[in-house]
Amino acid sequence: MIAHTCQPLTVRSADQLAVLDNGRVVELGKHQEIINQAVLFARLVEQQRQSLISLPHMKVMVQYPLSETFSHLTSVNDYIKAQLRSPAESGWTEPRLLFSTSSTHLQDSASHYQTSLRTTSKNMLGSAVLQAYHWQLIVSAIGSYLIDRRVPDLSLHNAQAKLDEERRLEVESVAFVSSCFYALPTDPAAAHPDASIVPNIATLQDQLRQELETHLGWVIEQLGQTLGAKPRGLWLDVTDRCAATLIWLMQEIDPDTDPAAIEQEIEQLLLVPASPLNHPKLGLFTLTCGAETRAFLDKSSCCYWYRMDEAEGKLCTTCPRRPKDERNQLLLKYMAEAQAKKAQEIAEQAPVSEA
Repeated sequence: MIAHTCQPLTVRSADQLAVLDNGRVVELGKHQEIINQAVLFARLVEQQRQSLISLPHMKVMVQYPLSETFSHLTSVNDYIKAQLRSPAESGWTEPRLLFSTSSTHLQDSASHYQTSLRTTSKNMLGSAVLQAYHWQLIVSAIGSYLIDRRVPDLSLHNAQAKLDEERRLEVESVAFVSSCFYALPTDPAAAHPDASIVPNIATLQDQLRQELETHLGWVIEQLGQTLGAKPRGLWLDVTDRCAATLIWLMQEIDPDTDPAAIEQEIEQLLLVPASPLNHPKLGLFTLTCGAETRAFLDKSSCCYWYRMDEAEGKLCTTCPRRPKDERNQLLLKYMAEAQAKKAQEIAEQAPVSEA
């Protein structure tokens, strides 16, 4: 295929791009690989992007819609740390470097968890390493889909990680090299050069699931090859995290969300035949405290926090090892405390009437 423009839909999905200059091939590789070289093709993409944004009907649009989406996410919860990466910004690492078979990060992580969890279990070590990595990636992708119906590019060369400065084994935030995203025809930025438009919500869900499966599937494969962890258990970790993120964020964005709507999103995104995210144990339950009904994940995977010295043997509130009646009582107590705190905040903000 010969393309004279650099629109995302035209060239991003190509297996190989050849950039010609005066009839001579000057750059060869995948889309983002050539972009990262910051030579001719990268300049052409940016020139075309700026020329499109400068058109009269485009001036009302933000320059980077995906950055706007990440800001929306942070306003919902400031623990979500996602951004576009500036080429000059340092400190970001590609997953290929974190999880290659020769990675010192991977070996250091395994050694750390072997000590802190007091185990040599290959599956447990693989699960701990994966869980320290995937939260920011999953919440950024699913959050972007939920809040703005946009899906960022999660390819291994595009989604990069920054490790926590104090806890060097955990991912603190994620950054995306490319500002491109998938969106619906009704998106306010549908005409933006960064947008790749899909026809309907089902296709957008398919794209999100494919992005997650491709990125995390490679990480899981590496953990299997290097640590000997079995993929089935690792995929259960990912499924639980995706479902928990859907349940949590849908209720953070809209506290009045119907649990049936959450179940529908889980079914359409995760419970798809042949997907590794489709797990028979996946489910949610609801609890009612006063006038509030809230959904929670019926967890099947464990974070193993109880094995660490700092936990002193205590289980997480929703740990699958905890009896369900006990879990429910703890969650109801949490809901009651949250309601009391909210009522107090409202009372403190109310104007004081003069006597």
